[in-house]
Amino acid sequence: MQNHRKYILIFLILLISSLALIMGIIKPCLKKTREDNLLIQNQKQTIEKLLAKGQSINHNRQNLEEVQKNIDVLDTIFLKTGEELNFIMDLEKAAQKNNLEQVIKFDNNKGTQEAEITMVPIDLQISGNLKNIIAYINMLETFDYSINLTKIDISSQNRKKTKKNGLIIKAGEEKIKEMDLAVRLSGITYWK
Repeated sequence: MQNHRKYILIFLILLISSLALIMGIIKPCLKKTREDNLLIQNQKQTIEKLLAKGQSINHNRQNLEEVQKNIDVLDTIFLKTGEELNFIMDLEKAAQKNNLEQVIKFDNNKGTQEAEITMVPIDLQISGNLKNIIAYINMLETFDYSINLTKIDISSQNRKKTKKNGLIIKAGEEKIKEMDLAVRLSGITYWK
């Protein structure tokens, strides 16, 4: 009976952590990107209206410069084609800094092209404790460029049940210090 409570508690903690990751990290990033895109679209429409009204060339230039400043801000979320090694090194440094094991599955030849942007899928498999995994995901969010995480799968590492106490532990360990997790982050990177 007590084992069931432990399992339910572990499941609830993982569920709450997953929801916190989604609501606290991914959703605000998407919201900010949408807001920036909407701002640029609104400014573009404003400039088009001014041109239609026959505004002066100098006034139109000022408006265009303002829009171009915002476009430059939006361009910073794109990775630069040819700098794939720097991107991989950033991911490796983030994993190393957070004491995580990481496997990167990334092939820029599998990208799909839309206008000037190439969308390349990425799959990151990381393992370690929950605190380090959350710190790693937070670090991904601090990068200048955007990685749009579309799926997060969380599972516990290989564990054994002991007859002695019924706890789930790694083979050879007598106590659980921190639960190790295997996390798979699937997403899209944007290249220009």
